[in-house]
Amino acid sequence: MVRNETCFHFLIGLISTIMMYVFTVREPKKKQLPEYTNSRMQELIAEHIHSERDRALISRRLLDHIRFEPLSEEFGLSVRQTKKIVYRCEKVLFAHL
Repeated sequence: MVRNETCFHFLIGLISTIMMYVFTVREPKKKQLPEYTNSRMQELIAEHIHSERDRALISRRLLDHIRFEPLSEEFGLSVRQTKKIVYRCEKVLFAHL
């Protein structure tokens, strides 16, 4: 009889622990992005981006927060070309942060 009660209490404790774990609201892990300032980004852009057009484009995107459509119109490129240039430049810049 004692053995059955012990098993029962163990199972109740186990179930309550599982329920607490399953239904606990957890904060999602945030992706750690590198911290940067505008002056630091300007230095990195000047050092590592060699094309004048690409420097101007990535500066407008990162420092002025201009969206892709207005950027592509401003530089006379398609949105796809603009994104390709921006992503390539970001890869170079973030490798040096």
